[in-house]
Amino acid sequence: MERFRGLNGTIVLKEDGVQILREGGIDSTFHEQDRIVIPYSEIKDIQYVAGSLVNGYLSIIRTGTSRPTGIIKAMKDDTTVIFRMFKNGQAEKLVKEIKQRL
Repeated sequence: MERFRGLNGTIVLKEDGVQILREGGIDSTFHEQDRIVIPYSEIKDIQYVAGSLVNGYLSIIRTGTSRPTGIIKAMKDDTTVIFRMFKNGQAEKLVKEIKQRL
């Protein structure tokens, strides 16, 4: 899997890092940048919160930054993508792929 589309953005795995794209109107509601690239060398961890009745999220944690606590803070975090529960399997697969590249 090279691409994961969430509700507020898309995570794209590149050769040198992870790219987060905010392409649509809702994608950029809380985010100023339309494209962020995080080199693999700057990734400290990946926070995966499975979706259930509440949406899940996947956050790329950079060295020197903290994890979002809860869905509201995750929505505003520039390195987090929100997704619905039926994408849990795809999100887990993406997490494994990113960890293999670290």
